[in-house]
Amino acid sequence: MAKDDLKIFFELITKKTSLNQLSKKVKITQPNLTYYKNGKCLMSESFFNYALKLIGKTKKDFNYEILPPNWGCNKKKLKQIKRQDEMTIEKVRIISHLLFDGTVCNKKGYYYIRFICSSPKVIRQFINDIKIVYGLEKYETYKENNNGCKSISINSILLIQDLMNFANTYSCKSKDICIPNVIKYGKIDFKREFLRCFWSDEGGIVVTQKTKRFFLIGAQKNISFLREIAKLHKNFGIKYRIYEKLFRIDIIKKSEQKKFLERIGFLDGSLVTKGNYKGMEKNILLKKLLFNKI
Repeated sequence: MAKDDLKIFFELITKKTSLNQLSKKVKITQPNLTYYKNGKCLMSESFFNYALKLIGKTKKDFNYEILPPNWGCNKKKLKQIKRQDEMTIEKVRIISHLLFDGTVCNKKGYYYIRFICSSPKVIRQFINDIKIVYGLEKYETYKENNNGCKSISINSILLIQDLMNFANTYSCKSKDICIPNVIKYGKIDFKREFLRCFWSDEGGIVVTQKTKRFFLIGAQKNISFLREIAKLHKNFGIKYRIYEKLFRIDIIKKSEQKKFLERIGFLDGSLVTKGNYKGMEKNILLKKLLFNKI
C-alpha cells in the first residue's frame, strides 16, 4: 500500500479501536500490526478485509498488497517482478493460457501458476512471455503424461497479485470466470491473441477420413464462459455454432474456416495431439485441408 494510503488507512482504524484491542481481535501480535502500519511488511488479505469492514471502506479506496499469513516477512524476501504498466500482447497470452490450460493458485501457503501444454514451441513462448512481462526466469517443469504433455510451474506472490487484478478467478469451475475487461473491451489485437490461445489450448481440427470433411471444434466446460468466447468471433466476422450439450463451439463452413485462418489462426507451433495428423502444426494442417493438399 502506498505510504499516503497506509497512513490514512491506519488513521481510520485507530478512530475505531486501539492497536492493542485490534491485536486481540484479529489474533495478530501488536509488533506485527506496527510493521503493517510502518510499511515494513505486507499485510495479510484476511486482516486487510477485516479492517475494511471495520472502517466502512472497500478495496477500491486503497492501493494494497497482500502477503500470506507469514507475519513479519520482509518485502525484500519477496521475488520481485518488473513494474507493470500498459497491457501487452505477451501479457494477454499469459492471462489467456492460464484461463484455458492453466492454474492460478492463491490459497493459504500456496502461491503459484501452472500452464500445461504438449506443444514445445508454445511452452517456450509462455516461458519467454513470463520473462519479458515479469522478469521471472526461474520455473519448474513436470512431465504430465506419455504424450509429451508438460507443465510449467512458477512461484511468485507478486505475480499472483498482478494476475488477480484482471480476473476474479482463473478456474472454469467457477461461475465467476469471464473474459477480462482489458481483453473484452480492449484492442482488436488483444481479442485476436485471446482467441488464438483458446483455439490452441482448447481447440482442434476434426477430420473424417472417409469423406475428408473437417471441422474446427473448441471446447469449454463452463457454458457462460463459452458463450462469451463465441461472441468474440463476431469482431472478426466469423460465423460459428454453439453446442451447449457438448460444451463446444464449432466452425463448420469452409468459407468461415478460411476467415478463421486469415483473421485469427492458431498460435505458431500449436500441434495436433492425436489422430492421423498427430505432431503436425494446426495452422499447416488447416491450410492443407482448405486447399485440398491432403
